[in-house]
Amino acid sequence: MTLNLNGDQMAYSFLQLQVMLVIHDSVGGQPLVAFWRPGTVSALDATRISDSDDVGSVRVFSPLVDGESLTFVSVAGEIRDEKTDSVWNTLGLAIGGPLAGTRLEPVVHGNDFWFAWAGFWPDTRVYGEE
Repeated sequence: MTLNLNGDQMAYSFLQLQVMLVIHDSVGGQPLVAFWRPGTVSALDATRISDSDDVGSVRVFSPLVDGESLTFVSVAGEIRDEKTDSVWNTLGLAIGGPLAGTRLEPVVHGNDFWFAWAGFWPDTRVYGEE
């Protein structure tokens, strides 16, 4: 997954996202949170897509709600914010708890092939690497 915010580029490995499920970061001075979920298969793993590996999908949001930054965690397969313990889906919608019905603001991102992205943005930082 890739981002280009305010002249700052960052890339995130799907394998890392799959392990962590929720990643908090800041790119170009903008705080963000990424949610990963299973259920999307690769179109490039096998001759038939139905035989391909599940690579999942990622959505990225601003963690700010009413000007306050929330911290999200994955607990027993659910995404929850630590402040209110509301339950969130991977579309950025609170589906349970005090914030039910609240939507997070999406952050534009891409699911690009690294070789294509790096050709245009060779100074891209990679999450987790110094």
